Amino acid sequence: MKTLYFFLLLALFAVGRATAQPDYTAAIAQRKQAIDSIVKSEKEQLRIQLKEIDKLIEANKLSQQEGRKRKYMAAKETSDRIHKKTRAEVEKISESVQQLKQLRQEELEAVKANVFSPPLDTTVVPKDTLSKKQTDSIVQNMEKVFREKRKKYFFEDKQDDTKRTHEAVVLAMGFHNLQSANSWENPHFRWWGSKSVEVGYQWNTRLFKNANGVHLLYGLSWKMDKLKMQQASYFVENGDRTEIKPYPKEVLKSKFKTNYLIVPLTIEFDFSSPYQIEEQTYYPAQSAFRLGVGAYAGVLVSSKQKIKYREAGNEVKEVTRGDFNLNPWTFGLSAHIGYKTFAFYARYSMVPLFQHNSVDEYPFSVGIRFEFL
Repeated sequence: MKTLYFFLLLALFAVGRATAQPDYTAAIAQRKQAIDSIVKSEKEQLRIQLKEIDKLIEANKLSQQEGRKRKYMAAKETSDRIHKKTRAEVEKISESVQQLKQLRQEELEAVKANVFSPPLDTTVVPKDTLSKKQTDSIVQNMEKVFREKRKKYFFEDKQDDTKRTHEAVVLAMGFHNLQSANSWENPHFRWWGSKSVEVGYQWNTRLFKNANGVHLLYGLSWKMDKLKMQQASYFVENGDRTEIKPYPKEVLKSKFKTNYLIVPLTIEFDFSSPYQIEEQTYYPAQSAFRLGVGAYAGVLVSSKQKIKYREAGNEVKEVTRGDFNLNPWTFGLSAHIGYKTFAFYARYSMVPLFQHNSVDEYPFSVGIRFEFL
């Protein structure tokens, strides 16, 4: 009778072992496949979203700053969905692995008790089954990949909002004229022909470590000022003075140019909003409304006068270079107000253009400027 009980027990155990293992392994494989399917589907949706955001940026319907924010939010939402959808499957896989391990432990105990004599089948836990350590790290590895993707998409442009100092190329164009005690503008010069052009390199430094409100702008620029005569006249040196005289011939164009090398220094109030990524705060520069006041100083590099006139039916060009009793240096005040890279500016020199004239005339200009970060 005891022998019969032994064989019955052995048969029941063998049947249980044969039926339980395939159920566990099949469930594990099925859940792994479900996780792969979820991850693949979510990544494809994210790819489409990022592509649509890039199209909006290229069409200038979305700024680079707003685009980076949307990309970050899309990646984070995708990561959260994957985490939420796969958590239940990962937990079930972990339970199945534990059950397989428990089954194997029971077999070991059975062997020790001589209840089950055949050798232990080492294929109880298949090679492709996830270990508990692996199942616990699936979500962590997945989040690491998405963090790297977020950084790539978020900081793919030239500006890095983690830095306190940004560099920019400056381009400014405006109307130019002379102001004196007699009048705000000199009637000898044309507004549409008289202009000022500036090209320079600028550094923009955030003054406070944890605040984005105040920035210091400084750099080096080349500035060209041009005065175009209203009538047939030109500048003439008369001793230590420079006067405007009528030109004796039929003038087609009369222009006077000065070139300066200047060093601008400006305090700018920047209303760009900080943003956070993974608990770190970033401070973008010039991504919103801004205004600034400052000063500049520089030296005269060159000056010339160009007159184009008609003589004997021919057009003749005459170019004269010299100092024209000009002040060799300049100093003035400046201000601007703008949005993002675009701004309106005004600049006024505190030093008269000519040194010894009876009436001092001060150069000024108003126009637009762009700062390409």
